[in-house]
Amino acid sequence: KSILSPIRCLPIKILLMIFKEEQVTVGASADRYYEVTDASRGPWMLSRVCRRWRALVISNPTLW
Repeated sequence: KSILSPIRCLPIKILLMIFKEEQVTVGASADRYYEVTDASRGPWMLSRVCRRWRALVISNPTLW
């Protein structure tokens, strides 16, 4: 099922735009600062979805 998911077809640039928007939205409604080691917040949450997202999050310092 996940192989057929349309989100897998999104280009990396679009995914990054979505990830950055998520940070702005979450940052506006919650405490903007978090511990880098807190795996339940920040970019760590996105990196736990799948291998592709993890590689994308880790390789883009603008998300940190």
